[in-house]
Amino acid sequence: AALCVLLAAGCGQQESGMELSVCVGGSYSTLDPIYAEDIPSQTVLVHLYENLMRVVADQAGNSNVVNGMAKSVETEKNADGTVTCRFQLRSAKWSDGEKVTAEDFVYAWQRLADPDSHSPYAALLSVVCGYQEARLAKDMSLLQVSAPSDTMFEVTLTGNYDWFLREVCTSPATLPLRQDVVQRLKEAGSADGEAASWWQDALVTNGPYVAEELAEGSYLRLAASESYGTSQSSPADLVFQFASTAEEGQALYDEKLVDAVWPLSEERLT
Repeated sequence: AALCVLLAAGCGQQESGMELSVCVGGSYSTLDPIYAEDIPSQTVLVHLYENLMRVVADQAGNSNVVNGMAKSVETEKNADGTVTCRFQLRSAKWSDGEKVTAEDFVYAWQRLADPDSHSPYAALLSVVCGYQEARLAKDMSLLQVSAPSDTMFEVTLTGNYDWFLREVCTSPATLPLRQDVVQRLKEAGSADGEAASWWQDALVTNGPYVAEELAEGSYLRLAASESYGTSQSSPADLVFQFASTAEEGQALYDEKLVDAVWPLSEERLT
């Protein structure tokens, strides 16, 4: 579903007032990348953030992995059988104007692997050297991810895995995060005596869209990000409408309130 919306969002040139409205099921449960398990949450996240790699479709409709935040990727096989991947990052900014750096990926991946995070996706990084040691010692510096420079993100893997770029480097769980933003908003939530859902207050994102308007449980409006550092063919506004059942989603489509709907109702499937 996330890929389908991405493809739809790339159908036309970006124009002022152009809007795409879609329904991908019920409302999202979280916008914290390491906990997003449902389709609505993951779909919203891949429009707000950009990972190292991204999935696009060719003219035949096949999905392919291409560069996202990574401008290039180089791999080197080491003498001990491990493989080092070096991602040269393109120039990009967060939605608050700060520069996206390799440290943002280091923080996000360490946070994902940390057993105290209790992320259901931590095992995605089990092929990264030092993963088991880092979790046992609860010392994330043992995880072999690093930032030799602001524009170089380096990962050492236990071997050669041809699915690493597709499965790990495009996953919502490995999206970059700003450590200062997450910690500041978590602390603010704790000070208020509330659950520390940092993403509910002020999202700072690096993707093609920014969150603009939210009607709790009803819809979420995204606007094209002025900080996104590359050209895009997409609607100026992207609206996610939420429906608790497939039948409700179909009703939104029939009433022309959305341009696309997923999942389809049982009646449509048959």
